[in-house]
Amino acid sequence: MKINSTVGLILVLLLVLTGVTLISGIKAYIIGYDALETVSQPNTKPKQSQLAKQENESNLLHEDKVIVSEKEILEAVNQKMNRDQAKAIPLQGNPEAKKSDSFVESE
Repeated sequence: MKINSTVGLILVLLLVLTGVTLISGIKAYIIGYDALETVSQPNTKPKQSQLAKQENESNLLHEDKVIVSEKEILEAVNQKMNRDQAKAIPLQGNPEAKKSDSFVESE
């Protein structure tokens, strides 16, 4: 039985590709296994003192939230940038704000 040269080349390429795939898969598995050797599972049952500490920290974060008006924010920004307070106006106060889409009027 005679094998066509094209079929033979295709079979050789398939064998080479299969071998390369197996080698790269094994190499990736080894690298991943080595990378995860030092990783451990998190503590699923933390101590009560740790839980209380976390609750206190989260309560402190939630209690400090305050709503600040846009005007106060613009005044603070202008103070830090050493600009005139009259330049900062909210978008609702400027009829041309929709055209320029800016918080600060240009000179």
